[in-house]
Amino acid sequence: MEQPYVQELNNPRFGLAFRNRRVEREFRAYSVLKNGPSLRLQLIIGAVFICLLNLLDFYFLPAEFTSKVSWLRFGVMLPPILVMLALTYSRNGSKYLQPAGIVVGLTIGLTSLLIGSISARYDVPRLFAGYQIIIVFVYFFLGLRVPVALATGMILLLAFVTAAIMNGAPVLSTVYNLAYLGFLNIIGAMGCYHLSKARRTVFLEDRILSYRANHDALTGLPNRRAFDEALSTAWENARAEKKPVTVLMLDIDHFKKYNDRYGHQAGDSAIATVAEILQGNLNRPQDFAARYGGEEFVVLLYDATPEYGHLLAENIRNTVLERNIEHLDSTTAKHLTVSIGLVSLDPTQHKRSVEGCLQMADEALYAAKQAGRNRVVDASSTADTSKTGMFEIATLDHSVDPLRG
Repeated sequence: MEQPYVQELNNPRFGLAFRNRRVEREFRAYSVLKNGPSLRLQLIIGAVFICLLNLLDFYFLPAEFTSKVSWLRFGVMLPPILVMLALTYSRNGSKYLQPAGIVVGLTIGLTSLLIGSISARYDVPRLFAGYQIIIVFVYFFLGLRVPVALATGMILLLAFVTAAIMNGAPVLSTVYNLAYLGFLNIIGAMGCYHLSKARRTVFLEDRILSYRANHDALTGLPNRRAFDEALSTAWENARAEKKPVTVLMLDIDHFKKYNDRYGHQAGDSAIATVAEILQGNLNRPQDFAARYGGEEFVVLLYDATPEYGHLLAENIRNTVLERNIEHLDSTTAKHLTVSIGLVSLDPTQHKRSVEGCLQMADEALYAAKQAGRNRVVDASSTADTSKTGMFEIATLDHSVDPLRG
C-alpha cells in the first residue's frame, strides 16, 4: 500500500529516519543500490588523495619524515578504505557499510593527528586544512547516516583538542582551530541532514509513483500492467520448476445494467466489494489478484492444483452471493453475481504460451456467460484440445460483446 509512504512524506521530521521500520529498511536497501556507484567513486577519490599526499611528501619533505609517514598512510589509512570499497561490491556487505564508514573516518582522522605529531619533530608545518578536509570527507564521502556522521565528527573534534593539548600547541591557535572545526561540524551535520532528507524524499516519491503506476486507485488491487508482469514471471518460473499456473478470470454479471439503475457511485462500491472478497479469499502469500479492467478481475495462482483453483473460484462466487447486493435489473438473480472462468496449465506439459493461457481463462469466462452466468467454468481438462483464438476481433472488445457485463 502507498499509505505508509504518504504518511512518511507528510512527516516534517523524516530527514533522520522514518518512523515506519519497514519503510526505513526499504530505504536503506534502496540507498545501497542507488548510491553504491557514487560511494565507490568517493572512496576511490579518498584513496587517490592519500596516494597524492604521499607523492607530494616524497618530492618536497625530508626523506626520513616521508619514510615514517608513508607506512602510516599506506599501512593504516588506506586498508580500511579498500575494505569498505570491497564491501560495496559484496552481496552481503551492505550491512557492514556504516560500521566500516566509522572505522574509515576515525582511522584517517586519528592517523592524521599522529602524522601531525611526527611533523613537529622534523620541523614540518602542520596543515590544519588537511584535518578540515577529513571532517568534510566524513560527512559527505562515506555514506554515513546523519547521527553516525555527527558522532564520528565530534569524536574527531575531541581527538584534535586532546592531541593539541598533549603536543603543547599554543592555546590561542588551539581555540581558533577548535572554533573552525566546531563550525565545520555544524555545517557538515546540516548539509548531511538536508542531503539525507532529499534522498528520502526521492525514495518516497518513487515508491508512491511506482505504487500508483501498478495499482488500481479504486480497489487498491494491482492493475493489468502489474498482473501481466506477474503472470509472465510466474510462467517462466513454472517452466523452470515444472509447476502449474492457474488463472481465474472473473466478471460481474450485468454490470452495465447495475450502473444504469443504481448509478456509478454504487457501481464503484460494488467493484470495491468484489475486490475485497477476492483479497479475503486468497490464503497463500504468493496468490495474486488484480483488477483487469472495468468490472473484470483476474487471479493468479502459482503451483496450485486445478481442484484448488476451482474450489477458490466457487468460494469467491458464493461469497459474492452471500453479500446480497441488490440488482433488480439482473436476469440471472435479483442480487449481484459473478461469472468465473479458470484454467490450470503446466507450461512443460501443454504447448501453450502465456498469452494462450490467459485467453483460455477468458474463453472459460465467456463459456460461463453463455451457460447462464453466476457459475464457474474450468477449462483445464480441455487444455490439449481447445483452440485458443476462437473469438473474432469484435468480440474481444468487451464494449461490444453482449455477454460481457
